[in-house]
Amino acid sequence: MALVDYDFLSVTLGMSNKKTSTVRWRVTAVNSRLYHAEITQTLKDGTPVGLMMLSIEDLSAGNLIKKGVILDTVDDAADYPVPANKVFAFDKLSVHFQASYDNYEVTIPGRDNAKFTLADDGETVITGAGATTEVANFVSRFNTTVLGKNGGQGTVTLINVLA
Repeated sequence: MALVDYDFLSVTLGMSNKKTSTVRWRVTAVNSRLYHAEITQTLKDGTPVGLMMLSIEDLSAGNLIKKGVILDTVDDAADYPVPANKVFAFDKLSVHFQASYDNYEVTIPGRDNAKFTLADDGETVITGAGATTEVANFVSRFNTTVLGKNGGQGTVTLINVLA
C-alpha cells in the first residue's frame, strides 16, 4: 500500500433540468500548485489549469456553478470489501450538524456497526458519555474541522443510523 497524491481540475456546470454535471480531469502537481498560488480568480484563470477550465466553460452551454483544483490522496493498493462482508452504500450513518444559523445532514456510507453503540431507541448513536472511541474521535474532529456552507463552524447535534 502506498498513498499517492493526485491533482484534479474540477468544473461543475448547471443544466436546464436543474441538475449539475461535473468535469474532473487529472492535472500535474506543478500546474495545480501554480493555480493555487495565485491570489485572484483572474490570475488563476491565466494558469494552464485555469485556461483549461475556461476552455471547458467555452465549449459548454451549461452555467458555471463552481470550479477549482482538488488534491486527492489515493491508496494505490485499495480494493473493495469482499461480497460476504455485505458493505453497502445505503447502510449509512446520518450526521446532523449546525453551523451558525443553518442545520445540515450529511451521511457516511457503508457504516461499520461494530464501531458505535446505539441508544435504547435503536436508531440514535451515542455521542456523549458512553460513546465508542471511534465516535468520540469523529465528533471531536468534526466539531473542529467541518464548516457549513455559510462558513460557520459545524457542531454535531445527532448521529443516527439509516437503513
